[in-house]
Amino acid sequence: MCIEIMNVYAYSVLLNTYGNIPYSKALDPNNTSPSYDDAATVAKSLATRLDKAIAGIKTGAGGFGSSDLLNGGDMAKWLSFANSLKLRLGMILADSDVALSKSMVEAAAPSCYFFK
Repeated sequence: MCIEIMNVYAYSVLLNTYGNIPYSKALDPNNTSPSYDDAATVAKSLATRLDKAIAGIKTGAGGFGSSDLLNGGDMAKWLSFANSLKLRLGMILADSDVALSKSMVEAAAPSCYFFK
């Protein structure tokens, strides 16, 4: 789950920096010039991936332990980080899909870093 969260985070940084980015065909080694995907479409896909990762987090389970340089293997912190990322993705979607944005922010806000 932690790796998927970091994957979503990396794509979200690209999305925030550049807007439309290669996403759906970006990792195809046979396609050296992938097409760009709409930023809202990418954000929705990232939100879906993030929801699956959040659902798979077990806060009582051990993470990567001392190998986890971000959260020291603390899965509760990973959950908080994932919800903070979900809140950010929700804000990205605020202009293109108000209803989805609102539901994402409301679901993520109580559990994210910003409000603890």
